[in-house]
Amino acid sequence: MKRLLSLTALALLASLCRAENFCFATAETYYEQIYCELVARGVGGSLPPLYEFRNNPPLSQALLLKRPARRIGVDLAMPEDLAPGAASPAPEAEDVIGDRLQCQLQGKEIRCGERRYRLIGNRQNHALAEGALGPGNRLGLDDFDGSLSDNAAVNRYLSRNYRRYLAKMHEIGLAGSTMSFDKFAYLFLDVERRNASFARRAETMFTYLKRDKRGMPVNEAVTLPDLTIEDCDRVDEDMLACRKNARNYLYLSP
Repeated sequence: MKRLLSLTALALLASLCRAENFCFATAETYYEQIYCELVARGVGGSLPPLYEFRNNPPLSQALLLKRPARRIGVDLAMPEDLAPGAASPAPEAEDVIGDRLQCQLQGKEIRCGERRYRLIGNRQNHALAEGALGPGNRLGLDDFDGSLSDNAAVNRYLSRNYRRYLAKMHEIGLAGSTMSFDKFAYLFLDVERRNASFARRAETMFTYLKRDKRGMPVNEAVTLPDLTIEDCDRVDEDMLACRKNARNYLYLSP
């Protein structure tokens, strides 16, 4: 009985360690991104677990991060640096698929006319292209040089860079751990409204995800909820993204 309890505790600990090591895959706000960077760089010992950190208001989160961030020279914007309207909702995803494209969702496959899209998930490192996890593989998002009040410019930026983000996550074997468009857009606005660079912060995220992926196994299984085609959007001609219960599911055409 003691041995069973010990094995259960070890399994729980391993699960928690995996969650912390892939911290960047679940970070949805500017402060959560900073939190993950501090943990990754070894100065997060005084910080609470991520799930507790999330329960704090932005000012408390900033104060928790301030000292370890200063110690290693990470710039940290305080909540009062936010521009007016920072709490406004993220732009809506565009080009929704459905009846207009005559698509049918059947579990792990979506059919759009003659074209078929298959569900993809995480992949172990041996299945990746050579150099996928190396320093030469960059996320490479564009710098945003428009106005956040220009919704059309924001949506063009997000649509273009969201495609690249999803493709790059698949490239490093983390297609099953991606942000939905809404979360991607929210993070973009949260970062940019603090006068920080979303492209640079996203590159930091990608660098640490590659590092963690080199040393950590991933779960390749994908458990689908009760999806409908209305939950899905077109990313590009080769990829569709469906979101349900705060999770993202990618379908790729061969």
